Amino acid sequence: MITASLLYDLVVCPHRPTMELRADPADRDPTHPFVELLWERGNAYEAKVIAGLSAPFVDLSAYETDEKERRTAEAMDAGAPLIYAGRIRAADLLGVPDLLRREPCGYVPGDSKSGAGEEGPEDDRKLKAHYAVQLALYVDILERQGRLSERRGFVWDRHGEEVPYDLAAPQGKRGTLWQDYEKALALARGIAAGTTETRPAYAAPCKLCHWYSSCTTRLKREDDLTLLPELGREKRDALCGTFPTVKAFAAAETAPHIHKKKTAFPGIGPDTLRKLQARAKLRAGGGRPYARAPLAFPGHARELFFDVETHPMLDLCYLHGFVVRENRDNATERCVQFSADEPTPEAHLARPAPARKHSDCDRSA
Repeated sequence: MITASLLYDLVVCPHRPTMELRADPADRDPTHPFVELLWERGNAYEAKVIAGLSAPFVDLSAYETDEKERRTAEAMDAGAPLIYAGRIRAADLLGVPDLLRREPCGYVPGDSKSGAGEEGPEDDRKLKAHYAVQLALYVDILERQGRLSERRGFVWDRHGEEVPYDLAAPQGKRGTLWQDYEKALALARGIAAGTTETRPAYAAPCKLCHWYSSCTTRLKREDDLTLLPELGREKRDALCGTFPTVKAFAAAETAPHIHKKKTAFPGIGPDTLRKLQARAKLRAGGGRPYARAPLAFPGHARELFFDVETHPMLDLCYLHGFVVRENRDNATERCVQFSADEPTPEAHLARPAPARKHSDCDRSA
């Protein structure tokens, strides 16, 4: 069955569904403590959202599998205005939406999320692709059941806001979220059927995944290009036909692949190709970092070294810290910090803490 969690995993990492379906469970790492914390926070937030509902709703959270599915269908047939923790299915698609809300177009699916409903800078917010494919799966099932006539859903996010997900609306040059879903669904079906092969690639989310050790062992054994900084899956797939390993990339002559301001590799310009090869040479040869140009640091009587700390579970920055140095004399270093004593916006107006020696600042971090 194709589930919402499988599609979510696929958007984050196309190889993870392969591991879930084909790998030996004994090769899994223990669940990362931070992931467990995210689960706990998500469950707690969902419980808080549901407890705060003022409108009546059908609660199906106590039921499992087939009975949950049957009761969900009965609730929709009866015209229930809101259904919590239902279960829906059509063909090879199975979904467990947090919410099903009756509207003129039918039953619109929604999920409560302990994260923000959108991502990106404030002036260019975008809907999250991994949330969108989950909602699209629910919409697809409801369409097939004849219970929904519009391709849209919603997310209740950590800010207490309802974020609409219009899956049919254009998303710039990338097309629509529904088209993204159709591509993900086709890939998921290929993986499930064993007709589509995927490869691991090292990326930022890897360290939280329970297949981390298994995948990184393979990447190192195969000397995979994604072991190089800023060389992700797409660049690897563009390069690996010509440079299959880091060692091969390091030893290769790149000039024949550069034509004026372009290269033979989609999405990779000449400067990027040279930069990535320099990193391959460092990794393959056990080299050390080097300066590409003379380094000249300006001299000032007073220097500030600035850092911040943010809460991983809240949209809050709780510490601004400065190390102050006078006349480049390390003995003069002192730490000045602005910190919040409570996880509230009001606490962010806290006064700076007394200055301390830099060594004391380190110990308190």
